[in-house]
Amino acid sequence: MMDELTASARLVTLDHPVASRAGFVFSSGGKAASGSVAGTWWISKGQIGLRIEGKTEGYPWRAFAEAAGWTPPHPPAPPPPDLEIGGD
Repeated sequence: MMDELTASARLVTLDHPVASRAGFVFSSGGKAASGSVAGTWWISKGQIGLRIEGKTEGYPWRAFAEAAGWTPPHPPAPPPPDLEIGGD
C-alpha cells in the first residue's frame, strides 16, 4: 500500500492534531508533508504512524487505506473457522 501511495504522490486526508482534516502527501524515505508543514511516517504494529511538528498519531492500516482510497489487489483472507472438538 505505502509503495503505491508514495509513487502516486496522492493527497490523503487524515485527522491529525496539528491540523484537523489535513491533506498529507507521503513520499519514500518516510517523509510526509501537509502544505508547508513536513514530518515523517512509518509502519508499526498494524498501523501507520505520522509525526508532524512534534505531534504523533497512529492510524490503523485499514482505516488509513480507506482514507487513502487504496484497495488490496485481492480480498483479504477470511478468518479461520472456529474449531470445535468433541460434543455432548
